[in-house]
Amino acid sequence: MDLIKTSLLDPITSIIQPAHRIYWLYLLTSLLIAAAVIAVGSPATRRSWREVLRACFPKSIYWHPSARVDYVYFVVNRILFGVLFLPAISLLGLIAFDGSGRLLASLFGPSEGVASHWRGGWMVLSTLASIVVIDFAVFITHYAAHRVPFLWEFHKVHHSAQVLTPITVYRMHPVDDVLTMTLSSVMLGATQATFNHIGGTSIETLQFLGLNAALFLFYLGGYNLRHSHVWVSYGPWWSRLFISPAQHQIHHSRDSCHFDRNFGFIFAFWDALFGTLYVPGKRETVPFGLPDGEDARYQTLARLYFLPFREAILRAPNGVRAMALLLTILCLAVMGSALVHAARHVKGIQDQAQGPGPTKPSSEAAYHLPAGGQPPALLLEDLTWPEVHGLVASGYDTVIVPTGGTEQNGPHLVLGKHNRIVRHAAEATARQVGRTLVAPVMAYVPQGSTQPPTGHMRFAGTLSIPDDTFEAVLEHTVRSLHAHGFQLICLMGDSGGNMAAQDRVARRMSRELRGAGTVVVNLDTYYRANGQVDWLLRDGETKMSIGSHAGIRDTSELLFLDPHSVRRDRLPRHDAEEADGASGNASAGSAERGRVLVRLKIDAAARQLTAARESMPRARTASTGSERNPLQATRIW
Repeated sequence: MDLIKTSLLDPITSIIQPAHRIYWLYLLTSLLIAAAVIAVGSPATRRSWREVLRACFPKSIYWHPSARVDYVYFVVNRILFGVLFLPAISLLGLIAFDGSGRLLASLFGPSEGVASHWRGGWMVLSTLASIVVIDFAVFITHYAAHRVPFLWEFHKVHHSAQVLTPITVYRMHPVDDVLTMTLSSVMLGATQATFNHIGGTSIETLQFLGLNAALFLFYLGGYNLRHSHVWVSYGPWWSRLFISPAQHQIHHSRDSCHFDRNFGFIFAFWDALFGTLYVPGKRETVPFGLPDGEDARYQTLARLYFLPFREAILRAPNGVRAMALLLTILCLAVMGSALVHAARHVKGIQDQAQGPGPTKPSSEAAYHLPAGGQPPALLLEDLTWPEVHGLVASGYDTVIVPTGGTEQNGPHLVLGKHNRIVRHAAEATARQVGRTLVAPVMAYVPQGSTQPPTGHMRFAGTLSIPDDTFEAVLEHTVRSLHAHGFQLICLMGDSGGNMAAQDRVARRMSRELRGAGTVVVNLDTYYRANGQVDWLLRDGETKMSIGSHAGIRDTSELLFLDPHSVRRDRLPRHDAEEADGASGNASAGSAERGRVLVRLKIDAAARQLTAARESMPRARTASTGSERNPLQATRIW
């Protein structure tokens, strides 16, 4: 039902979704470009803005009978396609992604990954490679649709438009659409699996508003003018690199000199390679539609859907007519049965994307909150799995992931200082905000390089892992918690070295999981903006005496939480500057100060967590196919 509801709303919500080609911003930029071209193109009479606007939207085009058919077909086809075919196409992409990853691992073994400072470059390469691969897939299927007679009968639907408007881009027969989207989804899945194998972990594409950044820029540059009456050419040089709106309009021409030209979506070099590139030297008159008036046969909704099947059979040579009939019956059978099995397809996609769902406890093992409403513990490691399952089902949909570290803290504080503090603070925050559990503390974090030792690694006992390893652990922890039903996942770091990685993971995973209603947030105010320094300054200290590491704050917090972890006989009694691994006047620390300082951190985290919770959608997103997957098929052609 969620799938059907989403599909029913799709024609309405397309204008506010950046993944759709008629997103309002793409339409606006196309309108501005069209207005500029029309205004500049008529020097004889200076047009007013009203005249320019009327020239952009001539009634003879936008209320033409062919355009009105497009509007109806757009609404109906968006609904039917989303219900019938999109789940199965997405599933094929996921299978290609998984299969390619397994093949690469079996052929080349596990990858050593890429260094963290190269990761940005690999993201740029992944972004560009994804666009090139999709563009080639679109070109190949488009080329085949013109050259294979059986496929051409279905592609005729798109070319039967007698006028072009931005909605004409959706005048595609489902058989034509399925062919293009399937090949694109499979090739994109294989490409992303390759980059992930090279990177040793997920290599994302650069995105803007949830869309591949390169594709976003392409749409922004007047994409909707390719289906319009406004002539925009890139000139003789750029038109050999990119397909201009004028070149695509030529592709829609019924003039014989324009037949089978300019198949490309973004890039023109595929056409140059296949000998199908046509670069206009000047503006040309382009009559749209099919030759010999055949487009008149495709001007009703029923004919757009069913006439291609009839023509594919009747126009097939005798030797292959039986095969054409068989293919037609197969296509109709798929269209007829897919609606019945849509829910099963969606569930299959979820299973492939996330693996088996969480095991449900048997009736004997099922856990229910006691009458008082308090769970036996808030720490995951102190709960059984039926208890966690029952708590999530009862509304405990928030979890805190605390990160600490095993590092030197001067001669007076134990190596596990951060772990002790953040464990207490995370549990106290969970208790304060309610409906929140706490994951085990991550004690292995970046602390500097090992060869040669830098940062805290210069001191004995410190344990360090690379930044990208830390990010990978955080990412898979988030994925694990999301799989078990947590909707708000909060990263909470007690060490400055953890913050940047937590910021990146929170942003990345929130983008990926937002389709499922899951939010990942870095509770950075717990560390960065907790008010501790201001409070100590008001209490008579200076920034020098407060210090930045193992000083008054850290010492006071441990004196309050775990005084046995402080070696009082080794407290620095001067404003140390990290010569011995500490800075600040640790001897000015006290348990009384620690009580206040810990409370400031807890309150800061609680405020940020509460704000994040209040900003989330009130209704949990159903799991049936709503989660955005990086391989989700996108209609971009």
